[in-house]
Amino acid sequence: MRVAAISVLALTAVGCTGWDVDPVASACAETGETMGAVTTAISFARQVGDDSYDGLDLDGHVSVEGDVAGCFKGDFVGPNGELGIDNQFATLLPLVEEFVGEENIDALLEGAIANGQLLIMLALTGVDDPLNDDCVDFRLGAGLGTPFLDTTGSYEPYQTFGFDEETAPPSSLQRGRIEDGVFTAGPGHVVLPVRILDAAFNLDLQFSHARLKVVRDPIAGGITLEGLVSGGIHVDDFNDIVTSLNIGDDVIGAVVPIVAGLADLGMDEDGICKRVSAALKIQSTPAYLHEP
Repeated sequence: MRVAAISVLALTAVGCTGWDVDPVASACAETGETMGAVTTAISFARQVGDDSYDGLDLDGHVSVEGDVAGCFKGDFVGPNGELGIDNQFATLLPLVEEFVGEENIDALLEGAIANGQLLIMLALTGVDDPLNDDCVDFRLGAGLGTPFLDTTGSYEPYQTFGFDEETAPPSSLQRGRIEDGVFTAGPGHVVLPVRILDAAFNLDLQFSHARLKVVRDPIAGGITLEGLVSGGIHVDDFNDIVTSLNIGDDVIGAVVPIVAGLADLGMDEDGICKRVSAALKIQSTPAYLHEP
């Protein structure tokens, strides 16, 4: 089961050049509501058809095999025909599942969420209209609190959580927007807290992206967020974390070289790509955000 923890490294960020976005853009005006949600399910975005993959366009390029702008890796096509999908980690998932099985990976994530170890809080700030809003900030971070479960083992909605700033400072994707109930933001800087079994580390991520469907509860007024958080992790960071885990040398020897070969983002001054694209699918339930 510990081997599956290395898959969590796919919640990542990218260093790319295709997006014309100010990385230090100021936050949206402090108007509107702050609306919270807590993550209730996480799974890896993967191949969903013969020729389609879940994921997001992280570098602003539609790359073909051998394209320098895509680090010589061809992009994928999304399930709805979206071009430029970056999700090279999905091609590694079959190898990971050979060691632990797809069901074990899912169970590992599900168990960490249910017992509160993998408690991730989400928040939209400056929401004037959850259907259409041209400036909304997004926060993600380790949650602070103890979740209560219903009889089916799912989180009860409208619990109160804070951000656990001692575990990892909450991260922001600023100046996102909601269009027809879909929130998009990025690139931005995210520190992702990973807590599964005996694995505990924070990933320092750059240029992360999110695309989340926003659904407002018409009775109680809260929101659910469901969709993708995507990006790329630096190969060196991946290697450092994997070699520190309590897993077999054979697994390390199999996975690490393949990850380096999948790098499709973040070309450095020597022309070597340093980041691997990946994506996670998340679901959530409404929650109140306690802020000191």
